[in-house]
Amino acid sequence: MRIHRRRIALICACAVLMATFASGARARAATYHISNLGDDAHDGLTEETAWRSLAAAEERARPGDTILLRRGDAFRESANFAGGEEQDPTGDLTIGAYGPPDEPNPVISGALAITGWEPWRDGIYVATVDRPVEHLFADGRLMTIARYPDEDWLQVHAMSTAEDGTETIYLPELVDHPRNEADYWVGAQVRWRRWSWWHETREILAYDGEGTVTLAAEGARGRESVGSMCYIDNKLEELDAPGEWYFDEHEMRVYFLPPEGRDPNRMSIEGSHRVEGLRVTDSVVEDITFRHQTERGLNIEGASRVERCRFEGVNGVGLNATWGVGNAVVRDCVFEHCINNGIVWNENPEQDSHSVIERNTFIETGTVAGYESPAGWYAVAIALYNGSGVRIRHNRIDGTGYSGMFIGSPGHYIEYNVISRALLTLNDGGGIYTNSDRNYIRGNIVTEVYGNTDTSQRILLGDRTCLDNSLPWANLGHGIWLEFLGDFRGSIVEDNICANNRGFGLFLPNNFGTIVRGNVFYGNERAQMDLSGRATYERTGRTENVPQEHTITGNVFFATERGARPFFAPEGQGTLRFGPDIHYGRLFGNYFAHPDTAAMVQEGRDSLTVAQWQERFDWADPAPVVLGPDELAPGGAELTSKLLLNDSAEFRDEDPGEGIWRDLEGRIITGPVTLPPYTSKVLVRCLPGQIVPQSRHFDAAGGIGWFHVAQPAPEVVEAQLDADWVEVSEPRPADAGAVRYLVMPNRTDEERSAVLTVGDAEHSITQAAAH
Repeated sequence: MRIHRRRIALICACAVLMATFASGARARAATYHISNLGDDAHDGLTEETAWRSLAAAEERARPGDTILLRRGDAFRESANFAGGEEQDPTGDLTIGAYGPPDEPNPVISGALAITGWEPWRDGIYVATVDRPVEHLFADGRLMTIARYPDEDWLQVHAMSTAEDGTETIYLPELVDHPRNEADYWVGAQVRWRRWSWWHETREILAYDGEGTVTLAAEGARGRESVGSMCYIDNKLEELDAPGEWYFDEHEMRVYFLPPEGRDPNRMSIEGSHRVEGLRVTDSVVEDITFRHQTERGLNIEGASRVERCRFEGVNGVGLNATWGVGNAVVRDCVFEHCINNGIVWNENPEQDSHSVIERNTFIETGTVAGYESPAGWYAVAIALYNGSGVRIRHNRIDGTGYSGMFIGSPGHYIEYNVISRALLTLNDGGGIYTNSDRNYIRGNIVTEVYGNTDTSQRILLGDRTCLDNSLPWANLGHGIWLEFLGDFRGSIVEDNICANNRGFGLFLPNNFGTIVRGNVFYGNERAQMDLSGRATYERTGRTENVPQEHTITGNVFFATERGARPFFAPEGQGTLRFGPDIHYGRLFGNYFAHPDTAAMVQEGRDSLTVAQWQERFDWADPAPVVLGPDELAPGGAELTSKLLLNDSAEFRDEDPGEGIWRDLEGRIITGPVTLPPYTSKVLVRCLPGQIVPQSRHFDAAGGIGWFHVAQPAPEVVEAQLDADWVEVSEPRPADAGAVRYLVMPNRTDEERSAVLTVGDAEHSITQAAAH
């Protein structure tokens, strides 16, 4: 018994000692201040004794410390608190801001201020710098490296590849250049739409004066790209348009033609040159602006948390999460005009981690054609390479050069994001683009995905050699695309809205066991959903044609017009497009609508009615709701239907405006519609006097039915009946709402039908026979 008491006493003593150590550690944690007016010889512990540089904090801060940067100040340096070969990591830091809250957040800048501009010639100014400059910013706006042509593109009419990897391309328009001569373009570079989904930047090694340009081997990917477009830049003699600039790396001089004839000495001119802003591990970073770094604004590892930060004009990646990140959070940040990517996430998927990327805003990511990096998945707002159950939710993405999101590993949650105007400079991607298994994609809104084919390969009419080698790219700007590079399985696509995209609403090629339910696909130009597959697939070792076993239920496939892209879809917009010879699984209870044609389902390039589809394919939806030209009002997309959309996190009332509208269940809409967060409602314009719905079916037990009469209607709705097994309510004013009726039980062994007539409109009733 005495031994037991001694153990208890020893445990208590250890606990007290540990608490004392912990208290001492907390007591030693310090808060340091950094200001442009500070001095690194100070102690940094107060605003009055602030340090001047991040370097002082990098040298002296310890785990648990807080580092505060003064609001309104800019720090043109970088700091590494994550450790490395020559430095131990300083984890568990808090890096934030202090000072008047109405001042802008402190800036960690990767740029040098360029001053001392002197006139050179033709409105061009020149300044000397002591470090190389990668991009130039005037009053915060990215300027254009001197290029030819200033706005348009050159077309590649022929090309060849040498054994050493160098390539020659034929650009006949160069012969008409006013300074055309041999070797004129040597040392400049071509920014080339080498393929539909990437640009390459290639140095020019030789030019023959006849339009043939020889390019350095770096970056070549061996694709035949005749018919594609390019431009040439980084040539001082082509500095002839306002907003253009050039850096002479030998003389270390920057040449600049300011916009609107302004004096650059009265502007804020900065040149990006520093690779990285901050590097942290297991730390908090909040209320900091990262600006104009050449590769990374912020690099995080461990369980770091990043909140309310801004990333502006960063060239490579605004925020980079490395292999060691886990249980990290990126929240309420703004990524604006990042030249390549907003966030790149590459987390070790083997760890037990649930990182979160939420409530961030991405504006114009990778939208300068040719400036994005030709490595990996670029010009993307959020590129998730690897991770374990990462949650990407409630983010807003407006404008990307390539996809809005790329998901390259399995098991993530993509929820309630709003994505618009993706694929502005490139093609062959989606607002949400996955290349992996088992992702949960729910409640997202994806609209106006562009899919840029303007500068991709084009057929060169009149030149048979080029015609034979060129490819007219189809628009592949899809709302959601689950990639086909593997036999991907087990994803859920639920309650999303994909509207007015130039490709498909949902592109589902060569996937298996996908659940697609409750989505609204509306007005997507090629089709609302595309199903396709591979009978066998050498890449995955699959040697037989196996069913895809999807479950596709409760979705709206609503085409809004015939469309203007007949190359792949003769009837223009389709509801569902699919390839033959694949059993796609179970479809049930979906809505199919097209205002111009009953042949709204497409087998490849052949258009079918829903009835023909059902007759030919046993996987076709046996119980769809079909709205064709007979059910939809004529007059074009805007007069036929309307998509009410709530892209916010709050309930919102949406007014359909003038006209008589009904929802897809047949209910007349008489005023504003309350939409829950991240939802939509498709409305259909009613014809005056039209009965909605036009028919109902009952089982043998009977029941209560109803219909509306769209305005203008008779002053009193009075239904004429041709059967005694249906009882209609008393006549009522036309604005009193639904007309109700009672269907008696059918005790016979024959199906029966009846017609209710109001004015010139009819409502048909069918009832099943008794068993």
